[in-house]
Amino acid sequence: MKAIKLYNIKWDLEGLSPEEKREVEKNLPTQKGFIVDDDFNVLEKVPVLLKKKFGYDFITYSSQEFKIIDKFEDLLYHCAEKGENPKPLFKVGGELSRFGQNCFNNLKNYIHKRIKLERQGTDEYEFPKILDEVMLALEKITGIDWGKGLTEEEWFAELDKILKGYVEDFIADKEKMKEMRKVARKAAKEASKEEGEEDEEDEEDDDEDEDE
Repeated sequence: MKAIKLYNIKWDLEGLSPEEKREVEKNLPTQKGFIVDDDFNVLEKVPVLLKKKFGYDFITYSSQEFKIIDKFEDLLYHCAEKGENPKPLFKVGGELSRFGQNCFNNLKNYIHKRIKLERQGTDEYEFPKILDEVMLALEKITGIDWGKGLTEEEWFAELDKILKGYVEDFIADKEKMKEMRKVARKAAKEASKEEGEEDEEDEEDDDEDEDE
């Protein structure tokens, strides 16, 4: 599954009077989000969905796609510092490792940033992508709708509750450590692959500059 966010939606209201446009625009969103299957084709299906739901065609829109993270440990890894080599999140005793604690702190910081931007009235399409990914992950993992309006402290309490339960399970099941190490190795491999792809893109850009 993945999430799609549409924003800057401009509707085709040609033929309506100014007064009719103002009335219609009250019920037409300028941004819309939904969760779809991985093979969902945005260009092919979005126009049909928008027309079916709101009754009007659109002129243009912008969109972003987000991965949906549904496991707490995957969310922590996703919050690691960019370029940092993934390591086990937990020590043998069950407490967070230094790497894991940094990921946990970053997760809290992303929650703080999103709530702050919302309070400031910042348009959602201006939010950094990571803030949307964290919000979607929290909704999936906790079952709590972000729109419920939890405070920063309430979200932190939910995280502490999840962490406590996770650590208890972790200690009770030593096999979890083996699995976490596999996840860490997989994350490290994917991070290395992404860095390699970025390096290749940089080299291609350099080649184009030389050709010019």
